[in-house]
Amino acid sequence: MPKTTSLLQRMVDLPIAVEPIRVGGAFGEILAIARREELSGYDSAYLELALRQAQPLATVDARLRRACRSAEVALA
Repeated sequence: MPKTTSLLQRMVDLPIAVEPIRVGGAFGEILAIARREELSGYDSAYLELALRQAQPLATVDARLRRACRSAEVALA
């Protein structure tokens, strides 16, 4: 099996769930995290989701890693 096909199949097999958009969350906690931690909206949304679901967050981004430590979110 070619590498691309194998990689795509492994991605399809991941237990990924799409989180519905929460407008109140986007303008509330996510914005507060973005301002407090000096993060982008995207990174703040990832951190907010990790906090809300009590899950670790995987990232190599130094600023997001610092924000995770500050918020006591485990890093994967």
